[in-house]
Amino acid sequence: MMVNVSFFYSAIFITIGVVAWAVTGMEQATALIPAYFGALLLLFAVVSRLKDSLRRHMIHAAMVLVLLGLLGSVGGLFRFIGSLFTDAELARPAAVYAQSLFAVASMGYLYAGIQSFREARKNREAQG
Repeated sequence: MMVNVSFFYSAIFITIGVVAWAVTGMEQATALIPAYFGALLLLFAVVSRLKDSLRRHMIHAAMVLVLLGLLGSVGGLFRFIGSLFTDAELARPAAVYAQSLFAVASMGYLYAGIQSFREARKNREAQG
């Protein structure tokens, strides 16, 4: 299950990065950071699909990667939420929007991963 989820979220992360880069006039390389995370997540998913013996390791590595992405982008989400309650203008709004989307998508991936880990543990315990 998590391999398919990883493919899906890698496409989301890559899209966020490429769109953010295009919106910034293709001048801000940092706008591509979500795409780099998406490319690594895609690599982990491909390895998981091709080599079943590495699946658990790759998915755990993907979870750590996405957690790091969340930690790096959550500041943008807080700035976005803060801007909803003030009249202050956002500095670099494209960056804040991209970071916010990346943070929310990262939370979704981590939630799915945690649910998958819990389900796998239940299945192992039920088998004895």
